[in-house]
Amino acid sequence: MMKKIDLSGIWSLHMEAREDGKGVCEESFGSRYQLPEEFEDTIELPGTTSYRKKGQPNSARETGYLTDAYLFLGFCVVQKEIDLTAYSLEELQTSFLSLKLERTRLTHVWVDGEYIGTGNSLLSAQEFNLTGKIKKTKPVLTILVSNVGYPAPGGHLTSPDTQTNWNGILGEISLIISQTAFVRQIQAFYREDKNALEVRAFLGNKAKWQEDTSLQVSFDRCSLKKEFLERESDCTLWEEEGLGHPEKTTDLDSLMAYLEVEKNALPMVINPLKPADCAENCGQVCDPDEVLWIPLPREVSLWDDQEPVVYRLTAQLVGKDKEQLGLPATAWCGIRSFCSVDDHFEINHAPVFLRGRHQGMIFPLSGFAPMNAQGWLRDMKIAKDWGINHQRFHTCCPPEAAFLAADLLGVYLQPEIPFWGNWYGKGEEGYTPEAEAAQEFLTMEGFRTLASYAGHPSYVMMTMGNEPWGSGQALNELELGYKAKYPDILYSLGSNGFQFVPTIVEGDGFFSGVRFSKDRLIRGSYAQCDAPLGHIQKMQPNTSFTYDENIRPSYAKQAALASEDGFIEIQYGTGVKKVKLTEAAGELVPKIPVVSHEVGQYCVYPDYREIDHYTGVCKPRNLEVFRERLEAAKLGDMGERFFQASGKLAMDCYKAELETAMRSRYLAGYQILDLQDFSGQGTALVGPLNALMESKGILEPCRWRSFCDDIVLQACFDSFVLTEGETFLFSVDLAYYRKELPENSILFIQLIDPDKKEMIWEYNGETDAIYRGRQSLGEFRIAIPEGKAPAKYRLTLALGVEREEKEDSMPEILQGNEYTLWAYPKPSESKQTICVCKSMDEARKASETEKKILLMLAPNENPNSVEGAYCTDFWCYPMFRGISEWMKKPVPVGTLGLLIQKDHRALSDFLCEEWSTPQWFHIVEQSRSTILDELPFEPIVWTIDNFERNHKLGLVYEVVLEKTGCHVLVCGADLDAVAKQGHIEAAQLKKSLLEYLAEGDKTAATTICEEAFQKLFEGTTS
Repeated sequence: MMKKIDLSGIWSLHMEAREDGKGVCEESFGSRYQLPEEFEDTIELPGTTSYRKKGQPNSARETGYLTDAYLFLGFCVVQKEIDLTAYSLEELQTSFLSLKLERTRLTHVWVDGEYIGTGNSLLSAQEFNLTGKIKKTKPVLTILVSNVGYPAPGGHLTSPDTQTNWNGILGEISLIISQTAFVRQIQAFYREDKNALEVRAFLGNKAKWQEDTSLQVSFDRCSLKKEFLERESDCTLWEEEGLGHPEKTTDLDSLMAYLEVEKNALPMVINPLKPADCAENCGQVCDPDEVLWIPLPREVSLWDDQEPVVYRLTAQLVGKDKEQLGLPATAWCGIRSFCSVDDHFEINHAPVFLRGRHQGMIFPLSGFAPMNAQGWLRDMKIAKDWGINHQRFHTCCPPEAAFLAADLLGVYLQPEIPFWGNWYGKGEEGYTPEAEAAQEFLTMEGFRTLASYAGHPSYVMMTMGNEPWGSGQALNELELGYKAKYPDILYSLGSNGFQFVPTIVEGDGFFSGVRFSKDRLIRGSYAQCDAPLGHIQKMQPNTSFTYDENIRPSYAKQAALASEDGFIEIQYGTGVKKVKLTEAAGELVPKIPVVSHEVGQYCVYPDYREIDHYTGVCKPRNLEVFRERLEAAKLGDMGERFFQASGKLAMDCYKAELETAMRSRYLAGYQILDLQDFSGQGTALVGPLNALMESKGILEPCRWRSFCDDIVLQACFDSFVLTEGETFLFSVDLAYYRKELPENSILFIQLIDPDKKEMIWEYNGETDAIYRGRQSLGEFRIAIPEGKAPAKYRLTLALGVEREEKEDSMPEILQGNEYTLWAYPKPSESKQTICVCKSMDEARKASETEKKILLMLAPNENPNSVEGAYCTDFWCYPMFRGISEWMKKPVPVGTLGLLIQKDHRALSDFLCEEWSTPQWFHIVEQSRSTILDELPFEPIVWTIDNFERNHKLGLVYEVVLEKTGCHVLVCGADLDAVAKQGHIEAAQLKKSLLEYLAEGDKTAATTICEEAFQKLFEGTTS
């Protein structure tokens, strides 16, 4: 007899608010705690208190993250009477009984008031052995769940910045009753050297072992149906079918509707078992009771990100007469080999490049990560539609449903132990009893994660947490301990470990970080407090820069970063901390794959239209506050325009970032932060999707995939700004990672004038043989037409293959890409005799006699202003402003690019878009934008401020002085100085501004008094 009893449903509820959970981790706590005499409410489980709207509504208006509408910190005590009248007391006394809680917090369990024990795993199922503890046919089960007093902070598992610090029980809640031994868990790992599966079986109720027992294992081949793989990223079907109950575990029967299933795809195996050790390890990490080696046939299907075929194993104990003993256990496995080879990763001996994202498990509607595969299929399918084949779980590990979804979609996963801090070695300063207890807990969490999920083919990598410091030797020992039991997963001591003095230890199978020394950077943007800044932030826009020299330099040097006492201040979470800087032995040159950590982080102005979409647990009160601030600044009607313009610039920055990664030969992958908004840590509105995984509408998935996909074709050149009449030189690079290698491939290149719809230059030619990896497809030269006016050109690339059906048919296009180039005539002196001034004092005097003035301000002549920065702000201004001030370092500029009246006549001779594009780079970087908060006019060229300050910032604007009638056109950059550096675009902008003034029409300008104009330029430039 064996049965699994589902305990989901209505439970009695008692809530006990506590800010401090001191002692709740101790085993003795359960014996000391007084169970409540009355339960004042009920709750449906699985679920959380917030999801079920239990407790007092939370009136807070958090601005650093979304607000949990029913925030509750403390003890949630639930109780349920279990009907076991179908069993006799004798059966209950002689049966093996086990309680399973799939995902919860710190727990203590009682049966009929008798204390059973405690569980503390946040990552894996908690199981409690109730054998001999049930003495009634209607026992009362009581569970205390605490979301305070964790043995370690918990990272993104418990952070309000991500999935909220929820309280409750999610997924499967069940009671197993068995009078026979049974298969409790099974895992299968592909061993390529033996062309066999290593099947690890973990048995339950081993005290009831029978002689002549065998383990029977059958195999079904499974893959997602084509109709689901081809769904668009905005599909709602999975949401309707699965996300309606995200708290519930995966229903395998309903999941089968999504799958193509071949029953018994591999021969069934029946293997006699030896008598097992009678010691039970219910809920504990333990060695398998049996290990089977199952040879594989040659025709077995391999698993990878492009053809993710999985095998569903069903394991059953059978007696000597083939009668079934207990319930079967299932597992999912894939036949794959994922490894590191020198500087790159390989899947089944073919190079693979990781196009990854940071995954903080942000699910605002529920406040927790889905427990069913349907919910994760939707989330990961959206990411895959945006070219993502890899997800890194920041200081957390998802439930098993996520691994199953990744198995079926072909996504490489990297969980982390929930750690973010200093890891100490025994005997070191800081290795206190508290630190020792926390590290022991985290060590076990890692083992529990591997024991629960490592059999999934998608589980390929693991790190020891986010940005760890401390003892590299101790972290190495931790890695090696995991590697000894689970050798086919690649480990790293941490994501961005020892970030200013990175190190590589013996156990590392890959390196994840942002730099190899202070200026050997491997991503495009950084916080100001972590300067130097990246190439996207400080170099003129180009498509030729790579990280290769920074990863494997052709020079050697030492980097001294520590203060005299050997400590360094670093950004840590939303704050800062001091850490001991280990002595660097020399320049680090990696010989393992390098993954660029948390790349991107380009901020977008809020889209206030999405506020109404938050219909669940997490409320966007931060966005509401930001909108109110904008309205208080009398700019309420500008939100949509700010969002669109900043979003376009941010997408251009992401394109530049990811293309740099793809053409860097020594980089093995990246993990962007992020594809979606990170709704915490100050509110970081980054990426093309909002926190609900909805497209922001500023870039289509197909355009994003032109630089984030298994084929990326790109033109490599030094500048987007060209001089008419000269030759444009560029090369074409290809990153190709598809399994099928094209034959007779053709490269198409066109240079088009989109305004005139005119073809300027064209190339069609066969390429050399395409191979998997990076390669160059040649160098090209285009003569840029000479003219007297600026021109915008579109450079398009496409890689195609000839179709076999018809000789005259059009080639099939595998991938394309495009770039906008800006061409200007060679500078010439303007014929206009307009007064040009370089300071406010000069302009004030000139206005007494002149009727038109172009005022081009050097930065020190524009004190009431904000510094110019071309790139959009990193992460979010409020968080890093505070960190920079605490560290006494320069505060970030905090702006979000330009908003341009591109059709304004002042810009008629200076072609541009409504947002920042490369011809503005040198102008903006040497500018300051005037604060125009109290003035009732719209700048011709805005600088977009962040949602905390909300200044009205003008880079180019015009006024008419009331007394003199003088028309003054102000530019916050000295264009002459910029032009002298060889930047022809600055000379062209000056010419355009002068031509506008020469027209003599000042009706569009606002008239202000001389005193108000003078006041604009008072103060001290910072």
